[in-house]
Amino acid sequence: MNFEDTVYVKTALGDARAKQPRSISSHELRATLLLIDGRITVREMKRRFGTSLAIDPAISELLREGLIQAREDRASEDEQASEDAVAEAVPAAALAEAGEASWGDPSPSVATPVDALPVDAADKVPMYDEPDPDLPMAEPEDVRVEPEASSIDIPVIEQDPHAPQEPRLDEAQDVAADKTPDPEPLLTVTPRMGDHTRGSVIAMGFFLERVWRGLLPAAAIVLIGALVVGAFLLPERYRGDLEAGMSAYLGTPVRFGSLRVSLAGGGALQMSDVRADALPSLRAGKVFLIPDWPASLRAVDWRFRVRIGELVGAPSALNRLMAAPADQLRVTETELDRVSVSVGGESWAVLSGSVMPGEQGAVANLRDELGTLTVTAIRAGDALHVDAVAVNRPLPVFPQIPVSTLQVVGTLSDDGFDITNFGAGVLDGKLAGTAYLSWPDGARIVADVTLSQVNVEQLLKRLDAGVRLGGSLSGRFKVEGGAAHPSEIRTASQLSGRFEVTNGVVGGMDFGAAMRERGSGKIQGGETLFESMTGELKRKDGALEVRVSRLQAGALDAAGVLRIGALEALSGQMTTSVGAGSRRVGLPVDIGGSLAAPTLEARLPAPPAPAARQESVSTDGGGDAESPAVSLEVPVAPGSLR
Repeated sequence: MNFEDTVYVKTALGDARAKQPRSISSHELRATLLLIDGRITVREMKRRFGTSLAIDPAISELLREGLIQAREDRASEDEQASEDAVAEAVPAAALAEAGEASWGDPSPSVATPVDALPVDAADKVPMYDEPDPDLPMAEPEDVRVEPEASSIDIPVIEQDPHAPQEPRLDEAQDVAADKTPDPEPLLTVTPRMGDHTRGSVIAMGFFLERVWRGLLPAAAIVLIGALVVGAFLLPERYRGDLEAGMSAYLGTPVRFGSLRVSLAGGGALQMSDVRADALPSLRAGKVFLIPDWPASLRAVDWRFRVRIGELVGAPSALNRLMAAPADQLRVTETELDRVSVSVGGESWAVLSGSVMPGEQGAVANLRDELGTLTVTAIRAGDALHVDAVAVNRPLPVFPQIPVSTLQVVGTLSDDGFDITNFGAGVLDGKLAGTAYLSWPDGARIVADVTLSQVNVEQLLKRLDAGVRLGGSLSGRFKVEGGAAHPSEIRTASQLSGRFEVTNGVVGGMDFGAAMRERGSGKIQGGETLFESMTGELKRKDGALEVRVSRLQAGALDAAGVLRIGALEALSGQMTTSVGAGSRRVGLPVDIGGSLAAPTLEARLPAPPAPAARQESVSTDGGGDAESPAVSLEVPVAPGSLR
């Protein structure tokens, strides 16, 4: 049987290796082993995959390793087919001539079949079991089987050299036995030098892979341990150099607590609890020295970025920090994280940002985490010039007043905050002015404030004032207040200025009803709507005095003085007048009670002195008729004084 017509099947070891293809190092051996299915011949495998796989070396290697073997049933079928083909290949003419020659001398040679198998060969025919119905039937291969031609030399008769001679019986049997085709030897596989070399390489690869898998975790553990030890031990060797460098940076001795390696910024030295002896108010929770690699490569020397976290200090200390020269420690940038300013016993804001060089020196650009407060600070002597913009944040003083937007420009020092200009959007209006806030002996503020179209009702509620007044307030006031800390200033101890309220209402006081009910006693309740009210106010020693220069409420005009004393006691007098057409009447109205329950009482004018009555009695009883008295009644209906 030809080698290329052989069909191979997997052995038990081959099945196990096929289920784990990665156990075979060569992809050609792996692919060939997976193609072996017990049905396809070597010739067909070459026809299909000969361009991509080396079939012959792969088959040899698989046979050498004992992963495949030739299928026996296939070989027996091929041998049977070959023998049948040999029997069919005997010429019919030769058989016919042999039959004719046997008529004269019948011999057993005619009855002996040419293709008969010996008895011992018949016993060796393998017996096959019935096919398993559960297994798929192998499809017949479309391979042409070329029969091997085998001829028997028939001896001719010696008398006639041209006629064929009839073979003898014993000679015919010997010839048939000699002409039986020998079975082709199976493919003999012998190991080659290349096979040994490739096997050694594969074994070495497996060995190195196992060694690498074992050494890699151990190397990682050793490296992590070395880094941990270095992070705690190596930085302490440079503590003296770092303290000397930072002292030169600030111009004053600096000391710090722990020193270790940190992962901040991709790797840095972290110093904790940094303090300066000459600046007791300055304290930094964390300071990081981060290498600036691009700048270091350009300068071929070390350059650092300094990140200062949890920094707290007075304005002068922060000024000193901003004035530090940037070339002593080769600092390219200073970052600030969670910076607070200590003023008046309080810490203002928690800001983050950076300090960059500018035209007028170092400039600090800071903002809070929510982005509602942005501060730009530059050095101004020993103080800081501050420009702050806030959105929806309370004021440093009078924190109960809501502010939508605020801008403050001033100078912040250890003694106070000199605000040269501020502007804010407050309660549907605007607020602007100047102020000075000091805190050496308690916090105190003095401010000149200008209000424009502020909702006076909401403003009085925020200030906890009991005055029931509504409208839009405009005016200019001087305000003074004090407390232990700036954020505790909530009321004004002194207040003075001129004001104007438009389109407002005075609650609890109905001046029109007081004039209508004149002479009937005190009245309570009601309100007076007005178009405008102007005047002056002054607060001092806990008492508030309001001088109303003019109150216009339709046909009603009023002016007077209103005083609010201790316990919100109310007193004062208003001169009211009302007119209809060309006639006008004025009456004084006394104000009393309290802010919660004010009372009004209109006083009638004193009656005039009686005039000398001239009587002219005529004898006939005639005389001049008496002149009618002047009436003070004003034709004003209730509710028509608007």
